Amino acid sequence: QSQCTACGGVWLLPLNLSKQAHNSLIDEILSLPNARVGIVGYHVSVPASASHSLTNDSVLLHSVINSWDEQTLSSQNRRLCLAIQTSVQDFQASSSNILNKIAIVMSAGEITHGCSGINAPDLNLNGIVNDPGDQAIKVACDAHLQENITFYSVGFGASADEATLQAIAQCG
Repeated sequence: QSQCTACGGVWLLPLNLSKQAHNSLIDEILSLPNARVGIVGYHVSVPASASHSLTNDSVLLHSVINSWDEQTLSSQNRRLCLAIQTSVQDFQASSSNILNKIAIVMSAGEITHGCSGINAPDLNLNGIVNDPGDQAIKVACDAHLQENITFYSVGFGASADEATLQAIAQCG
């Protein structure tokens, strides 16, 4: 970890903050009866080692999250729409009879890569049609309408795409 004097000696990278937040969130959610959590770590792809399908095994989920590093999940080359598509597929495969399907999108960087085959209007209102943020919003909104998945979002750091994350959460 990097050292600094202005922050008490330890400067936490966005990835460190993301890992802490994910681990805390897992503990909170799994304290609820019958809850399950899935993890989708992403960058340009969704590496199998950075993800896990729905489970109630907190030790396993913490292990996946704690294995994340700057090379696995960099703040560059982010393809959020692919992560959302992967989580939707997990819901489809693992939760057909679950009434409450909730996806929490957490991002610490710019959304730099889109997904092929997705065409979206300017949903994040940045003046650019069909950019990677628009595609992520479209995939989330389609998942809400078709699969009844409710989306929440969390951004870490100054480079998080707030407009896109807010629009994803507004899908429902």
